[in-house]
Amino acid sequence: MSVSKLIKGGGEVGIFFKQMSESQIKNSRQGIYQGFFVYMVLLLVNLIGDSFFEGPVFSSAFVFWLE
Repeated sequence: MSVSKLIKGGGEVGIFFKQMSESQIKNSRQGIYQGFFVYMVLLLVNLIGDSFFEGPVFSSAFVFWLE
């Protein structure tokens, strides 16, 4: 079975690659951008906290759990 059939929805694995509507595509992209922005802000807060205080403000486990 070719990869293009799997991506387009043919075959057993194709159920995971169904076509999304325009609103779903927009929402998923918006979620990706917001998640990346939150992750970068948390890293910046940890960097600033590590520079001015004894250690990072948030633990790595907390940052990854939040994302």
